[in-house]
Amino acid sequence: MQCGGVVKKKTVAELRKKAEKRLEENPNFSPDLEDKDPKRLIHELKTYQIELEIQNETLREAQLDLEKSRRKYATLFEAAPVGYFALDNNGIVREVNDEGRRLLGLHRGGIIGKMFPVFIAGREGLDAFLKSRNSARLSHAPQTCDIRMKRKNSPNFHAQVTITGLEQSGDLNCLVGVSDVTARKEAE
Repeated sequence: MQCGGVVKKKTVAELRKKAEKRLEENPNFSPDLEDKDPKRLIHELKTYQIELEIQNETLREAQLDLEKSRRKYATLFEAAPVGYFALDNNGIVREVNDEGRRLLGLHRGGIIGKMFPVFIAGREGLDAFLKSRNSARLSHAPQTCDIRMKRKNSPNFHAQVTITGLEQSGDLNCLVGVSDVTARKEAE
């Protein structure tokens, strides 16, 4: 609770500074207070104060709802049974979930900031991935390809990769879902 109080005080101080700055910029601003009864002015100020408190409470509730939603989707992303890799326009991994790290046998730091193609084994797989990625980016329809991928300190594995182009979402360009299909491929 203490942290919220600090934020509130900081926000109120910032609002006051903005209001004072606007008043300096527009010295002719006059809310026609001269001809009003002091009791009426006090009533109006209290009413405005209550309105602001209600607006602040509404904003706090919206912020809490937004945080709940963010946590929910972060949990879904992290706990997914598929490895997810969010790539930027250059194919650099910007986000990876737990399953993605497990599939590659690497920690987050060994994946984030790397070009996704470095985890692909062989030229044929790289060509299939790049073709599917380009198609997904243009059509925004999911594209799937089967490739082999590298896993640290383990043999390469067969992966089914689904690439979905994203409508410009910040610096993210596409989402890559990776499933280990080695058992299925070996059975075939």
